[in-house]
Amino acid sequence: MNTNFYDVADACRRYVISRQPPDHLSKLVTLLESGGLAPKLFDSLCVEYGLQDSPSFKEELLDLLLFVIEDCLKDHALTANEKLGIRELKLLFRIKEGDFYKFKQSEVKVLLINEVSRILNNKSVDRVEALLQTDLQEIFGLSYDQYLKLTSEPIGKIVDDAIAKITRDKLVTDEEREELVQQILALDTVYRLSANQKKMIFGD
Repeated sequence: MNTNFYDVADACRRYVISRQPPDHLSKLVTLLESGGLAPKLFDSLCVEYGLQDSPSFKEELLDLLLFVIEDCLKDHALTANEKLGIRELKLLFRIKEGDFYKFKQSEVKVLLINEVSRILNNKSVDRVEALLQTDLQEIFGLSYDQYLKLTSEPIGKIVDDAIAKITRDKLVTDEEREELVQQILALDTVYRLSANQKKMIFGD
């Protein structure tokens, strides 16, 4: 395994402790922690437990990956090594584009919306947070349309709530307007203000 994996190894350990997975997953994680799980050994483990082409095993692997991603996101950022480690696990587990969307759509949606909500509640949005959205889209193997399908309606509601909050007193200050615009710009790749929302913020 590439040394980048060690940046996500702690998350794998916490997965075993908190989830108490079945024997085959415990063994898999133990091998991962030791850095000894090469593709051939992974295949041997699958044969040993009769897991080849098992849909339930694929879902277990996706659950493990979700746990790792959520653990890495505790600080609301993904380091370069964390991203590389996650990509390495996806390759090892043969996770394909669309697998997360097909098998773990609701869980991925919750994670994405939580991150979007945090960005819109953060008054000091920076470029790192904006890039995080792109990173998550890539890590979960989502097409742009799939990302929009999962997030557009909830994001719209979050933005509407934010607009309602600053327009409640019928007076939008320049500071309030600038803060909200900067927050929404952090979602530039996945959200655009509607004409009605622009009118509420900027007036006629």
